[in-house]
Amino acid sequence: MAYLRKLPSGNYQVQIRVQGLRPISRSFSKKKDAQTFAKQVEGNAELAHKLGQPVAISITFRELAD
Repeated sequence: MAYLRKLPSGNYQVQIRVQGLRPISRSFSKKKDAQTFAKQVEGNAELAHKLGQPVAISITFRELAD
């Protein structure tokens, strides 16, 4: 879910929280740019994974057994 807020400096900050990823936060000088970024990231799960590192480390059974 994306949250958009206006900063005291006049810029706009987007915070995106996707389950399994650390929160993604970016600042923009224009509100339209911030909204566009939020829509792109929320609509593209692969992009969200590239921008935020997974919280949980995936490990295979074979790696665990070794």
